[in-house]
Amino acid sequence: MKFEDQDRSRELPPYAPGEGECGPSRPVSPPAARPPRTSVRNYLAIFLTLLGVGLFAVLLFGCSGGNPAVLVLLLGIGGFMLLHYLVWGWWLERVVMRKQEKDHDP
Repeated sequence: MKFEDQDRSRELPPYAPGEGECGPSRPVSPPAARPPRTSVRNYLAIFLTLLGVGLFAVLLFGCSGGNPAVLVLLLGIGGFMLLHYLVWGWWLERVVMRKQEKDHDP
């Protein structure tokens, strides 16, 4: 039941077509993309990760009684993590960005 003072357009969702229409009267643009937050959150995550890994290394080395084999193992794991970060997190990101810039340039 519809009353005279009731506005039907207020009941419809914002992107739904109106009564008798096949779609919106004009194209609806997608919401504006937010710029990525790279400053504080990324540096905080890196800092906390390094702090945790450092604490783990100190505790493991201390619990082993200062065994040099454990120190070599920790340095090997740390080197592998650094290599993984350099290849996948830094170098590959730059390669993909260059490729995307090349694809977008006419």
